[in-house]
Amino acid sequence: MPRMFRSLFFALVFTIAGFAVAPSGIVGVPAAAQQPSPSAPTDQAPSAQAPDVRAAVRDQAAALEADIRPLLEKIGKKVEALEQLLHRLADEARARAVTYALWAAAGLFVLMFVSSLLGGAVAVLLLRRSRAT
Repeated sequence: MPRMFRSLFFALVFTIAGFAVAPSGIVGVPAAAQQPSPSAPTDQAPSAQAPDVRAAVRDQAAALEADIRPLLEKIGKKVEALEQLLHRLADEARARAVTYALWAAAGLFVLMFVSSLLGGAVAVLLLRRSRAT
């Protein structure tokens, strides 16, 4: 019992120490997390070629859309197949669990019936024996 309290005490001490150390900055944050994100707005002036670049990007996106759509359809079909498989497996597991539960209930009923027969036989034998004496 004292060992349990000692373990609980040390767990609490180390948890509190962890929460105390975390905001203090003793544990360093990786350098990648400190770098600015590439999506941050920059202070560069827009050039004259910006509309041409945007149009080129739109054309590339439209070309990629034609390639990505069949992939998305294939992935959607595979996800649907996996969902159907999981539903089928869940239904089989549910049916098996119900079967086991019914067999267990039937077994318990038979066990109760047999034990009541044996108990009744023992009670009858004890009553006969007590009347005989």
